[in-house]
Amino acid sequence: MKSALIGLGLVFLLATNSAAKAERFSFRHGVNVSHWLAQHPQGQYASPEKFNQDDAKWIAAQGYDHIRVPVDGRILFNTQGQLITELLQPMTQAIAWAQENQLGVIFDMHYLPGNAFLNDANENLLWTSPALMNSAADYWRQLATFYKDEGEILRFEILNEAVAPKNDDVNRLNSLVVDAIREVDVERIVYVSSNLWGQFATAPDVKVFSADPNVHYAFHYYHPMFFTHQKASWTDFGKMYNKPVSFPDVLNDLDDYFPEGHHALEPQHGDINEARVTLEFNKLGAWAKRNKVKVLISEFGVINSADDQSKARWASLVRDLCQKHGFAWSVWDYKSGFAMRDKNGKATATHRALLAK
Repeated sequence: MKSALIGLGLVFLLATNSAAKAERFSFRHGVNVSHWLAQHPQGQYASPEKFNQDDAKWIAAQGYDHIRVPVDGRILFNTQGQLITELLQPMTQAIAWAQENQLGVIFDMHYLPGNAFLNDANENLLWTSPALMNSAADYWRQLATFYKDEGEILRFEILNEAVAPKNDDVNRLNSLVVDAIREVDVERIVYVSSNLWGQFATAPDVKVFSADPNVHYAFHYYHPMFFTHQKASWTDFGKMYNKPVSFPDVLNDLDDYFPEGHHALEPQHGDINEARVTLEFNKLGAWAKRNKVKVLISEFGVINSADDQSKARWASLVRDLCQKHGFAWSVWDYKSGFAMRDKNGKATATHRALLAK
C-alpha cells in the first residue's frame, strides 16, 4: 500500500511539473523576428538593428509569449558539414533575452541547402538528392546536440516552407530529421510541416507521428493572397495587379490582368471574404481533431501597404479562428514588411487587432 501511494505521488509530481513547464512557456501567441538571422543583406549574417534586448522586452510587454526566429541554415555549416558554432552566438543571446522576459523561442530553419521557398519545386534539389537529405538530418543532429541542455524554452521547426515535387517528399525529410533529433533529444518539441509553403491544403498528406507527442505541426496562412500580399514586389500577381485590395472585397477584373490559365484565375480567387477564410480553418481544424495533433500557425500576416481597417478585420478573424480550433500562432512579423511595430516603435493596426488589451 505504501509503495502504491509513493507511486501515485510520483505520478502527481511529474504531472504537476509538466503543467508548470507548459504554463511558463506556453507558445500560444508569438511573433516572428524576421530578417535578423535569415533574409539578411548579402554577406551579413545578423542584422543588429532588427532585434536586441529592448525588443525582447517590448514583445513580452505587449502580451506575446514566444518569438519565432528564422535562421539561414545554408551558412551555419562549413564545407565539411560541420556546425560553425560561432554563428549561433546571436541565437544564444536571443534565448538569454527571451529567458529574462519569460518568452519561448522557436528556432526556425528558414533555409536548408537545396530548398528555397521562392523557387519552383523542380529547382529544389533537396527532394531528389539522398545526399542533401542525409546532410539535412545531420545538420539537425548537430544542432540538437548543441542545444541539448537548453530547457523547454527552445523548440525546433525543421524547415520553413518546403517546396517539393511531391507531398510525400516532405514526409521523408520530416522522418529523417525527427529521427536524427531524437537520437540526442527525445523531449524537445519539434514542429514539422507540409508541402508547398506549409499550406493548409497539403495538411492531409502530412505524416502524423502518433507515437511521439513532442512532434507538433506547423502551417502558414496568407489567404487570400491578393489581399495579404497586395503590391508585393516578390510575387507575380503583386506586380501585375497593382491595386489596393480591402478585406472583404470582390475582385471581378482579374482576367484583365492575367493570362488564361494563371493561378490567379482559379475559382473563388477573387472573393476576399470571411467565409473563405473560415472554411479553410474549419478544414484544418477537422484534420487536427481527427489526428489528435497540436497545431501552430507559425506564419500569417498582412503586408504593410494594406489599409489599417482591413488588416485589423483579417487579423482578428484569424486570431478568433485559431482560438476556436485550439491553434497556437506566430504572426509575421515583428518590424519589417508585415510589421507589428512600425519604424517609429509604435504598435501597428495588425498588432492592436491581435493583442489589444
